[in-house]
Amino acid sequence: MGSVLGYLLGLRTWVNIATVVIGSVSAVVCWVFAYDKLFGWLGEIHRGIPITITAIVIVVLAILRIYNQSKPASS
Repeated sequence: MGSVLGYLLGLRTWVNIATVVIGSVSAVVCWVFAYDKLFGWLGEIHRGIPITITAIVIVVLAILRIYNQSKPASS
């Protein structure tokens, strides 16, 4: 979305790409710190909670991916 908006605003290509990359990297950094903070807090409650939540997220994502790949392509 950011690259489309930059294109519509008439930004030069390198400015557009740099902005999108910096935005993506900053979002990843924020998610890493949020994940670390959340799982540190949950780990204080019980040691197994972070492992359980991570396993559930991985299983749900795998099921969704398998489900989406098995759906016939709409025409």
